[in-house]
Amino acid sequence: MQKLRLHLPEPYDNARPSPPSPHGDHRVSDERKDIGVIEIGFASALTAREFCESETYRTTIADQRRYLCSVGAFLVSGVYTYVRDGVITTAGLRGSRTAELIERIGAVNQTRDEVTRRFVQNPQR
Repeated sequence: MQKLRLHLPEPYDNARPSPPSPHGDHRVSDERKDIGVIEIGFASALTAREFCESETYRTTIADQRRYLCSVGAFLVSGVYTYVRDGVITTAGLRGSRTAELIERIGAVNQTRDEVTRRFVQNPQR
């Protein structure tokens, strides 16, 4: 396991729907208003599967049934930062796949101002 994080967002407020929409119902049922998210990161699908089949994980299943109403798992194969410290990144400017390619082949020329300013509407701002 490379990463384990617990996220406890503020409970959802049905009085303030998010995103506000005049033509959509964004009400959340009582059992979904207060949630927690556990983020677990593995080096590969193999290490994730090995962990889930391990005795260490299996011993937690009974407690999971006691404390959790539902569980959902989502495969995430890449994490990208589009804005860092208020500045748009290469992934934000060019897209994640292009940014990966630029980084993988070391195309430093694609990160220079004379190239990146071609991707913004008002480069003088």
